[in-house]
Amino acid sequence: MVISIVLILAICLLSGTGQAAAQRIKIYRIGYLDPGPRSVNDANLAALQKGLSELGWVEGKNIAFEYRFADGKGPAYDVELARELVRLNVDLIFAASASAQRAREATTKIPIVMIHPIPVETGVVQSLARPGGNVTGLANLAAELSPKRLELLKETIPELARVGVLTPAQRPTWEQASGLMLKEVEAAARSLKLKLHELRVKVDPDKIDLESVFKMAVRERDEGCPGDAIGALW
Repeated sequence: MVISIVLILAICLLSGTGQAAAQRIKIYRIGYLDPGPRSVNDANLAALQKGLSELGWVEGKNIAFEYRFADGKGPAYDVELARELVRLNVDLIFAASASAQRAREATTKIPIVMIHPIPVETGVVQSLARPGGNVTGLANLAAELSPKRLELLKETIPELARVGVLTPAQRPTWEQASGLMLKEVEAAARSLKLKLHELRVKVDPDKIDLESVFKMAVRERDEGCPGDAIGALW
């Protein structure tokens, strides 16, 4: 719902106000850009469409989505998808995670609404208070929350000594972000006197192989896991 509200605000800015805007018949096109596959985004898409419809924006009636999913194929493919949306001259681009960086590189004119764990550190926006340029949106605070989860785990299990953390085995779209986030977690682990063990998660366009990862955690005698991934798995 929060993402829907952000999108609506951006659409309202585009459409303007007053009688002239009300008289125009236009379907606003929204580019939806994501570094992962559509199959793992179904729930998010359904929630987004539901939230928009509750606010009067219905796909096929007054908005239309141009969906582009990079399927974890890496930055070069993600960039091409972003450029494709720019060539289509969509009214707005919603970009998730690393795709926000690609969208920003592709256009300085089309408004971009993003959700990103560390948008300032990766250069997507100038600051959270004043993002600047054509980008706005949400930071999901993953970089701040991951070390905090480690602290809570230690408080819950004081004798904890070894912790496994999930990281993407392939980092083509998230190398910079996941690297920065992992450094934050490593610093927290040092202060808590915890040994950190990376659990590399293999992904493909259809599934994320968590079962083998947790089997590895058992074999390696990891005593806990914060429960989130260091960087998205795409």
